[in-house]
Amino acid sequence: MKRGEVYEIENKKFFTFGGAYSIDKAWRTEHYTWWKQELPDPEEYNNAANNLEKHNYTIDYIITHTCPQRIVHQMGKFNDIHEAELTGYLDWIFEKATFKRWYFGHWHIDKSFCDDRIIACYEEVYSVDERG
Repeated sequence: MKRGEVYEIENKKFFTFGGAYSIDKAWRTEHYTWWKQELPDPEEYNNAANNLEKHNYTIDYIITHTCPQRIVHQMGKFNDIHEAELTGYLDWIFEKATFKRWYFGHWHIDKSFCDDRIIACYEEVYSVDERG
């Protein structure tokens, strides 16, 4: 799935926006376990905003790799400076969009936030039908 796109699957709208900063990239191999495109570029941010606007900012499910900045703080974590633009952008989406659930996995935990509307996924597997 491409960053910033809206997909319709079984009459549900899914917005996707992957990406996060790898704090361990010094120990990884470029083009094998790490890619310099791990963070969105300005064109991807613009494309995402345009697609959300086309759908009146109303999406059933949001799937991202990392999460809005407010959730990072709720986890008691701090953003890496390299990731602040992305988590800030996701915070903007949180404020602007209407959605049922938001799923992300970057932080390697299984936990719910914001009255179960935002779900950190790590080892658990969720059915969107089970959670709304």
